[in-house]
Amino acid sequence: MAVAACESEAAIEASLHALRDARRLPHGYEFHFTKTHRHEALCAAFMDAVARLSFTASVVVLDKDAMGRRDAWGESDVLLGRLLALALLQLPREVVEGSKLLIDGGAETKKLKAIGRPMLSKAYEARHLDYRIGKIAVGDSASSNAIQLVDMVAGAVNYALEDGPKGVALLKRLGNRPKILTITPDMEKPVK
Repeated sequence: MAVAACESEAAIEASLHALRDARRLPHGYEFHFTKTHRHEALCAAFMDAVARLSFTASVVVLDKDAMGRRDAWGESDVLLGRLLALALLQLPREVVEGSKLLIDGGAETKKLKAIGRPMLSKAYEARHLDYRIGKIAVGDSASSNAIQLVDMVAGAVNYALEDGPKGVALLKRLGNRPKILTITPDMEKPVK
C-alpha cells in the first residue's frame, strides 16, 4: 500500500507531461511500474523528474508469505483499509489533514472507499489524533498522473526489496522519500 502527498497536482501533471515529451512518449502513456521498470533509462528518468517535485510518500510493505494465513489481518478489503491507515499515519499531519484521498480504481476500490474513512477514523482515534482527511475519491491510473506517481514509487520500493542493488539504486534517486514501513509476523494488528 502506498500513499503520496504533493503540494500541487498540477506540478505532477507538468513534470510527467514534460517527461513524456522529452522521451517522445504518447501523451496518454501510463507510467506503471510493472511495464516501465523494464526500460531502465525511462524508469530512472521518471524518478529523477519526480524527485524535483515537492512531495512526501509512504509505502507499507506486507510480505504475505511471511505472514502465514492470508486472512490473518482480515478479509482483503479490511486488510487494504488497515494498510491504508498505516500508510497515512506515516505522513506528517500537515499533508494529511483535510487532503483529498484519491484511490486507484482497481477491483476492490468501492469496498475500500466505503470502509476507508471509518478505518482511518478508528486508527486516528486509537492514537489520540484529532485530524481527518478530506474527500475520498476514486481515480483511474491511466488518466491520473498522481496515481501513476504512487504506483511508480511503490514499485520502486518493491523492486528494491526484491531485486537488490538495481532496485536500491533506483529508489535512491528519490532521496529520503518514501518512508517505508514493513509489516512483520510479530507486529501487532492495526485497530479493528
